[in-house]
Amino acid sequence: MPRYQKIRFVTYDTVTANPTRLLPDGADNGYRTDAHIRAVTLTNVADWTRRKFTAADIPGHTLNVFVAPEFFFRYGGPSDPDEALRDSYPNGDATLPDLVDAVLRPRLAGQEWADWLFVPGTMFWHRPPCAEDPGPRYFNTVPVVRGGPRVDVTGRSRAIDRDPGRVPVMGGGSLNEKRLMSPIDYARCGVGSGSGVGFGVGSGVGSGVGFGVGSVRQDRLNEDLRLIPDDWEWWRRHVFSVQDVLRSDGTPLVFGVEVCLEHTVAEGDAGPGVLRTLCDADLARDQGRPGEGGWTDEPPEIDVQVLTACGRPLDQERGVAARVKGYVVRCDGTQPADEADWPVTAADLDRVTAVAPDGRRRTRPVNGRQDTELPLSLQLPVRARRRDKDHVTTWPALSI
Repeated sequence: MPRYQKIRFVTYDTVTANPTRLLPDGADNGYRTDAHIRAVTLTNVADWTRRKFTAADIPGHTLNVFVAPEFFFRYGGPSDPDEALRDSYPNGDATLPDLVDAVLRPRLAGQEWADWLFVPGTMFWHRPPCAEDPGPRYFNTVPVVRGGPRVDVTGRSRAIDRDPGRVPVMGGGSLNEKRLMSPIDYARCGVGSGSGVGFGVGSGVGSGVGFGVGSVRQDRLNEDLRLIPDDWEWWRRHVFSVQDVLRSDGTPLVFGVEVCLEHTVAEGDAGPGVLRTLCDADLARDQGRPGEGGWTDEPPEIDVQVLTACGRPLDQERGVAARVKGYVVRCDGTQPADEADWPVTAADLDRVTAVAPDGRRRTRPVNGRQDTELPLSLQLPVRARRRDKDHVTTWPALSI
């Protein structure tokens, strides 16, 4: 099994703040086709990046972490009637696992991908209304996909994964549900409320409520996801190790993943964020049902913190949770302002230099970033965009 000496970060910089149309007129409700086009494009972008920037890598020496922005998987139309899909995929609890199993995993299963880990943004989806449930219910789910041939999870790792007081161990992939909804999470429709079932690794059971951007906009906790804080599994699975992905000293690399608002607000209207909460022994112990939350030993030290977002900058005071000498990478799909220097505004990579007694991190940007415009064949077929064409941002291989 590899013991990685270096780590390289790649962000796929594409605007996701507004739904991007991929399908022609007449292809109404082609949500599965839309999702597959996005997945194939993402894997093609990754392959182009791998060939261009990592061809000289020694196998097992450098781990590559590829991150796409929040809402990368968000239906862009057309729909018939126009409001039928509400800028999102219906029944994503079936669509997303199918997408991972039918497209992402097979296309990333070759030996050339063995040193890659992917956070391909999020899928924004809903449960359609029905007679029993006036809905719709909205969800925003982030997958993590391991590249390369299948790696069997050992019995020891399975036991660790089942232990609620320890960091979970990922095999081929994982899913987790964004709990805190903000106005951008809601499609343009009427108000919906009620319950539904979300999904995540292990459990992650919750439900969602949608507020229309054209009617009600509330930057607050999604009412029907209020039960998620009672689920310690939802909390702890924001942090994970990966089977056989080790540091040079043979210990597992520890990853943490957040979606946008989770970075600064774990619950209610105040910070700290989800990962910062998990890295504080007292705060972590208070999560979940009474007596269920908290770590058996000390809280995990996160080596790599990933933020997939759409309008959420890195926050050293409330959000950054990586250890000293650890890394935090952000990939953001916000539409850049006219004066913004795209794609510099879309991605960040910082290294933590110090941790204050109250948990606040001091960081510094990593030097050597390279922003590279993707060739025309890899640009998503959306509206003409001259200034903010799709890019990848890469950094040199860095010590872990």
